[in-house]
Amino acid sequence: MDREYFSMMCLILTIFILFFTTQQGYPLEYDFKATGIAHVAFFPDAQSGSQKDVISFLQVKPDLGLQYKSSWAAVIAPRFRLGLNDSEYNLLSLDDIYGEYVAEYFEVRAGYQTHFWGAVESFNLNDIFNQKDYRVDFFDPRENKIGEPAIRVRGFLGDQVVDVYYLPYFTPATLPDKVNPYNPLAGGFNIDEDRFYTNTAERLRPQFALRWKSTLGSADIGLIYFNGYERFPVLTLNPGVGKAETLYYEVQQVSGDIQMSLGSWLLKAEIQYQDTGIAGSFVGNSVLVDGSLRRRDLVPDNLTAFVGGFEYTFFGVFGDSDFGIITEYLYNSQQDIDDVGFRPFQNDLFPAIRWSRNNFGGGELLAGVIVDLTNGTQLWRLEYKERFFDRITFMVYGEIIDAANEDSLRPFEDADNVAFQLSYVY
Repeated sequence: MDREYFSMMCLILTIFILFFTTQQGYPLEYDFKATGIAHVAFFPDAQSGSQKDVISFLQVKPDLGLQYKSSWAAVIAPRFRLGLNDSEYNLLSLDDIYGEYVAEYFEVRAGYQTHFWGAVESFNLNDIFNQKDYRVDFFDPRENKIGEPAIRVRGFLGDQVVDVYYLPYFTPATLPDKVNPYNPLAGGFNIDEDRFYTNTAERLRPQFALRWKSTLGSADIGLIYFNGYERFPVLTLNPGVGKAETLYYEVQQVSGDIQMSLGSWLLKAEIQYQDTGIAGSFVGNSVLVDGSLRRRDLVPDNLTAFVGGFEYTFFGVFGDSDFGIITEYLYNSQQDIDDVGFRPFQNDLFPAIRWSRNNFGGGELLAGVIVDLTNGTQLWRLEYKERFFDRITFMVYGEIIDAANEDSLRPFEDADNVAFQLSYVY
């Protein structure tokens, strides 16, 4: 509850500052909207008697933008979620609550922030800034990011943008308990909220990031340096208490992404090198794919990873709609499935299709499968969304997982699901 308590205190302080500012008669311009979401997901293969077969929640996200003169701005956009059938899904997240100063050649932003770093469709290697909420959608948590407290200084150098980030403390992941079908231990153990860190400062260990991005011709290029904790922890078992524990280890990560348009072709790639040497060593019980334990150093080895491919679009087919073919290849240098840490997609192919209706509601279908070229494991995903009456958006998505016994996705074998989501923007 420490995160929820701290988030509530920050939100109350922000509202107080806003009230004080308006009472003093400062000329503020504002823009307000709010998004409400009703979500329900069904898991027909959830393990009987242990894991829930339904996830349902309501969510509200107000979004208030403030502008003072031409240089000062603020955004207040927290997220409130209420679980309808399990309090595990309750959430208060300060997704974006920050103040910003904008000048001609630089910007300074301070507060809770969310950012997306990446270019590919299947699995984003570079998107390491924000922590994620894995309880609602484990394999595509891009819509469930947790706001990170940070200071960002942005500089403009012609067509180039340089961002420098300072993150004063670390936010742990929100991981599924054993009744959640997304539990990474196949519903066998809850995950203890007492966490281990490779740095003695634990959550107060400062983190840093540097991002450079530019446009060269038709190519958007980004380079990233990150120094901090890996976002997804190593899971360990403590047989004495019957719970799993988490270890967050430090990394230095150098990565890059590119997206280039060549007529009907869209080329995409992300590459990553992660150095774990700054974490030292941490000996404990690691969980193998078959559920057994092995005592060893829990800090993973250095790794190199790559995701890249293309999307080719046929324009004006099926009336005014567009049809795209996507192919991406995923590689990770940690090819041993008994390596510590959750490292899926080590030698995989992602073929997919995208159908964009180009209608008033922006209807779009994305369907594809990540196939392990070594053992045949398959992760299928289908998603369709469309906007109605300008304010209502309907989305349906589903996942089917067929994992080999020796694959890191094996604990999710019973997590096949279909979800429906209705959102309204006021």
